Amino acid sequence: MCSRHANCRFAARNQKGVKTLVLSLKSRVALLSFSSLAALGSLVVVGPGSAAAASAPIHLVWTVWGSPLDTATYQLRANEYHALHPNVSISVINLPQYDQQVETMIAGGKSPDIMNVAQDGVGFGVNGAVENLAPLIKESHFNLDRFSPGYIGEYSYRGAIYGLPDRGGYSMIFFNKALFRAAHIPYPTSDWTWADFLRDAQKMTIVKDGKTVQWGFAGSGWWPYFGALVHEAGGNFINANETSGTVSSPATQAGLNFANDLAFKWHVTPTPVEAANFGANGPNIARGNIGMNMDSFWDIKTLYASLGQNLGMAPFPKDKTGGMETVGTGVAIAAQSKYIQADWDFLQWLSTPAGQRQIVINHEDMPATKYGLSLWIKTLPKGLSYSLLAPDAKDVFSPRIPPTWTQLQTVEGNDLTPFWDGKTTIAALAPKLDQDISGVLNSGQ
Repeated sequence: MCSRHANCRFAARNQKGVKTLVLSLKSRVALLSFSSLAALGSLVVVGPGSAAAASAPIHLVWTVWGSPLDTATYQLRANEYHALHPNVSISVINLPQYDQQVETMIAGGKSPDIMNVAQDGVGFGVNGAVENLAPLIKESHFNLDRFSPGYIGEYSYRGAIYGLPDRGGYSMIFFNKALFRAAHIPYPTSDWTWADFLRDAQKMTIVKDGKTVQWGFAGSGWWPYFGALVHEAGGNFINANETSGTVSSPATQAGLNFANDLAFKWHVTPTPVEAANFGANGPNIARGNIGMNMDSFWDIKTLYASLGQNLGMAPFPKDKTGGMETVGTGVAIAAQSKYIQADWDFLQWLSTPAGQRQIVINHEDMPATKYGLSLWIKTLPKGLSYSLLAPDAKDVFSPRIPPTWTQLQTVEGNDLTPFWDGKTTIAALAPKLDQDISGVLNSGQ
């Protein structure tokens, strides 16, 4: 359930069995593997003055992105709400080119009522496309403590809240237990450090006849990876006022250099060229030639199918602090909706145990609520444990997200490419990158 800007949401994962999701609600509930979920349907609180309690028919449109399973799960949740509130029906619409298509709907006067948002929710809000939920949260005494730490910041900006967390997740480490055992090194711990991580990656990197045949780690140029390392080093890409870039700071450069040195100094992760030269059979933890990789929880099913009980999960190794960056999906209310109260009633329900239930049943991403997480942990496949990550929940953070987040990601991606390719240093790039970041932050776009 990673951000669609990372091009990972559109993978058609978990397509098998999607047709089974159209089972009736009664049949679906009967498939639950543990009894605590079966009782959740009754745990719904809707205020006496709510739109859902009214009798007039209301039809809401909810725009989403993702795989067929994602879409079917959203619709099942909408159908469950309709079963509880027969006057409110909800249609889920998947938009493959989400930002462009939802903006076209809004501009054309055909706005949805409810919108999925990621880090771009702040931009939608500041530009008037989605509602600031803070007044509704205050008026209804909605308790934000139900959400796991770090998530609400992904949709917040200067006191406004433009979405509620729905599907959680953050950057973390998957590791191959078999390769750790073969290298005679202990598994990661919840408090391991950059030095521990590098030592382990070096021991699992194998070179034969001058060619690396097994890598200790597979990194990437994806922002939740290097953003987490920058955070751990005490750095940031933009200043606290969100008016200028701060890549020139020693802490920010330390995090970026650690990420790139893994490939070009210590040679424990493939460079972009080395990865490309492998072709379709390149380094991949699922193929058994990578010891560790950075990812998030949506890949559990795929990786477990390859590694089975040899799959492990760990937090990011720590530097000055811990840090795992949020990559969640939220739900927002479109400003043009005619049914703001009905939308809000539904958003509140989505964060209840009943509202989060189908995420767990269908083995989707980690639910954003604490209660949903506790149930999700119980459904992890045999041998896969959340125990190393649980103590580090406090390290989950949201980056500083300005309204121009999407443009900021484009600038950072373009400017950092020569650095990730090993053609220049971050010190040399920093002045231009800071200038470009500052230009985007002050563009008012």
